[in-house]
Amino acid sequence: MARLYRILFSVFIFLTSQDCFADNQIENKLSDLRLRAQAQEKLLSESQKEVLLLKGQLKQIEISISRNSEKEKTSRDELKKIDLSVQEMNSQVLINRGKISVLRENFRARVKAIYRTQKGSTVFDYFANSKSVLEALKRKRFLTEVAKSDKQLLMAVSDAILALQDGLKQLSLLRIKRQETLSSITLLIANLNKDKISQVGLLERKEKQRQSMRSALNQLRASADELERSLNGLLDKQSQKLTTFALVKGCLTFPVKGDLIHGFGKRKHQEFSDFVFSNGIEIKAKDGSSVNAVASGKVMLVRELPGYGMVMILDHGSRVYSLYARIKNLKAEVGDEIEVGEKLAMVENQQNFYFELRKLGKAIDPVSFFAD
Repeated sequence: MARLYRILFSVFIFLTSQDCFADNQIENKLSDLRLRAQAQEKLLSESQKEVLLLKGQLKQIEISISRNSEKEKTSRDELKKIDLSVQEMNSQVLINRGKISVLRENFRARVKAIYRTQKGSTVFDYFANSKSVLEALKRKRFLTEVAKSDKQLLMAVSDAILALQDGLKQLSLLRIKRQETLSSITLLIANLNKDKISQVGLLERKEKQRQSMRSALNQLRASADELERSLNGLLDKQSQKLTTFALVKGCLTFPVKGDLIHGFGKRKHQEFSDFVFSNGIEIKAKDGSSVNAVASGKVMLVRELPGYGMVMILDHGSRVYSLYARIKNLKAEVGDEIEVGEKLAMVENQQNFYFELRKLGKAIDPVSFFAD
């Protein structure tokens, strides 16, 4: 009999040590996964910051390209106007030169006529040869008209020369302005090319960062899946299997006062075109809002998990669990018996409260189980 007791005691010690060893293995695995997930979250966070920075730089370059493109368009429109003005001024200069040429010919003809008329005589002789006073008056009026015509001719020549000089001056200024506009366009094109080269480089960097983010996100998902499997193993081992809990519609109270912003299941990722699956719901609540138990149960896990912050898990029996994440100022410890509606913690500052409901180790949509 004593020998039988010794054998039974040895078997008990062996089984107990095996359970402790298995628990330690799960704990070590959880700890290792937690560290890996934290490293991947850090990489993902850094990649997201880099992408945001690149987006800002790309936005500035796009603004610069848009402004320079608009300036180039304005400058080219101005150049067209200048070219049109140059053409008009060239035409005007040619017209003025033609006028001057005609006036000069008329002036030469007039000088020759005066020379022939006055050859060998003076104006006094012209009047003295008059046969009567009436003829002398007629000759005076004639000479007055001739002098007036000559004066107008001289003034016309002078005005034409001044107009030509002014036209040539304006033409010179237009050509200088045209050259300056061309130089401005050349500089704008150079800046545009520089911005576009920078844009291509930034887009390549952005794509590399997005690939890095995808890789980190995939690794984080893999770690999360492995973490969930390990956590389920730990939950199954510690479950209150003798306690029964009927999970039916309307049996749970809402865990926190706030607005449901993300539901259970598949939704599109903010950064990528693919979809992610959420095992729980997210509720936007005021910082420090009270987090309450959705049903009576026992606290079986309190710890920090990657991506969830501080987490508390209640075992309600029949392998039904509720998970409360991103919380602070915890009011309960592992092993505490909790009543429905009892305060568990407070919502973490600037975080969306996260809640999961699990049955038989599988996450289920909790919304239909909440009382109205």
